[in-house]
Amino acid sequence: MKKKKNFSRPSIKFVIGNKDIEEVPHLNSLILREMIQQLGLDEMIKHLNIDKHHGVEAQDLILILMLFSSYGARSINELAEKAKSDPTLAKMLEDIEGINNKVFHYFEQNNDIQTYQNLLDQAIRSAQDIKKFSSKKAGIIAIDDSPLIKTGKEMEGIEVIYDHVDKRYVMGYVLMAASYADDDKFYGLNFEFRFSSEEDRAKSLEKKVKQEEKIDLRKKDSLVQLLDAQLTRGIARPDFIEVCGQNLSSQTLLYLDQQAIEWLGIASSRTALANTTGKKWDFEDLKKKTCLNHSDVVEVMGWVLHCKKVVIEGYGEVDFCVVLSMNGAELGCFVMKKASLEVKTTLLEKHFDRMAPADNNKLTIALGLVQRAKDVGILAETVVADAWFMVPWFVAEVIKIDGVERFISRLKSNTVLLWNSEEVCVKDLWSQMTFKKVKNKNMKIACINVQMKNYGEMVRVVFVQELDKIGRVKGKYILVCTDTEYAPLMIVHDYKKRWKIECFFREGKQRFGLDNFHVRNLKAIHCHVTCSFLSFLMLACIKQKHEVLKDFTFGQIIDSFLNALTSITMKRNSISVELTPKFLGLFGDVFNTG
Repeated sequence: MKKKKNFSRPSIKFVIGNKDIEEVPHLNSLILREMIQQLGLDEMIKHLNIDKHHGVEAQDLILILMLFSSYGARSINELAEKAKSDPTLAKMLEDIEGINNKVFHYFEQNNDIQTYQNLLDQAIRSAQDIKKFSSKKAGIIAIDDSPLIKTGKEMEGIEVIYDHVDKRYVMGYVLMAASYADDDKFYGLNFEFRFSSEEDRAKSLEKKVKQEEKIDLRKKDSLVQLLDAQLTRGIARPDFIEVCGQNLSSQTLLYLDQQAIEWLGIASSRTALANTTGKKWDFEDLKKKTCLNHSDVVEVMGWVLHCKKVVIEGYGEVDFCVVLSMNGAELGCFVMKKASLEVKTTLLEKHFDRMAPADNNKLTIALGLVQRAKDVGILAETVVADAWFMVPWFVAEVIKIDGVERFISRLKSNTVLLWNSEEVCVKDLWSQMTFKKVKNKNMKIACINVQMKNYGEMVRVVFVQELDKIGRVKGKYILVCTDTEYAPLMIVHDYKKRWKIECFFREGKQRFGLDNFHVRNLKAIHCHVTCSFLSFLMLACIKQKHEVLKDFTFGQIIDSFLNALTSITMKRNSISVELTPKFLGLFGDVFNTG
């Protein structure tokens, strides 16, 4: 019998060496360089007149910026240091010693934002020529926004934004983006930053006060509480305010008059209105009676106004006003102080201006992003977004875009539908639906074609029940599609693809340096985010082109594939790349060796 050797585990001792450990060659820059050439990015850079800096070619700087992902850099300074010590780059770049963070900063802010937008658009267009990567009609264009949280008030355009994930106010930027997704792939298409208007900032400040003071505007006279809280914090009182719900009461209106604040009441069936004898009006009867009265026509605005004298107990006489479009569609019901037609029109203009989004708001930006996606050849016929984007004017404009056949989104539970000639809240229809189990899926769905209030066309509404393994309902939601002929199951399927844009944001921040910028200039920030989109596009393209990589996550491709060790040798004007047999056993199909 063999005698066992005595084994003692070695002790571990850490020491500081007298020289830096050299970086070994990696594949990352070689692979990305090849993809840049396949997409023709070098020619695009020349065509857009993106100049070199301090002797370093523009295409080399963009290549290094796209290496943020595989380098794991956390700043431009760290990126520059890693690039300078990368022996693979040293073989390809003429002036590796010329690279530093100042060169990057000068380069990033040297070109217009439009130039970076054009570069990204042209890269997306070029990618459509790669057979396995091209978009499909059955794919979707998803639109959404994501916060890029930063610090430093001196950064251009930075502002207080609301982080919906952590439910808190932070400093940063709101990134509006469009992405493409089908059953096989997804990638970002384009982006734009959304900056707040003065009104947006006022609303954001109001929301912050409400949150901190725990003010619920659904409660009676809470508007007075909010205005007092704002005054205590040194926030100037508004010149004009809209009053609705429980706040449309005598106490609130008297307070507004006392403070010399112009107001407009948004009337509803819950508003307590009476005639001059004190008898309470039924809201629908009041609307009908009012519309029989004389009308004032404001042609320039396209309005027809019908007004009737009513009483708010404790306040006095006011005018109840029904506003119609020229073709008779109801635009709203309002309560105003007795005044001339000119004053009423001014108040209504303020209301409808606030209802219509500003030029720089995210709906307008999103519309532009969808148009850009179609302009560069994205074939997807379906646009998908979350419930916030289900705004009638926006949806109508989206489906006017050439190549867009339908819009799908989640539907808010308080959306009003015209059901059996009556207005009904969509959440009240669950009990009236007949659900069918979807074959091979833990799901039941029901479907109706119906008209939404304030949206002129018929839509398809799909009620979805997600089931657990034993058939119990574990979640439910409502979807809407503008295409009434589109199969209900396809509506659900396409909406679920929307999740890919959330994956894009997450991967972009975790792996592609999407929010790892410390530059202060907006041009430089646009350059950085553009290169993050391009880096993601490159990896998505590599993943899709090679069957062996399809089941790998982006993180696995970066860690196991891009960061693989190699040996490189210069041979005249070419680089010979030596790969290990083990590596080729995993990824050999990607390379032409021999």
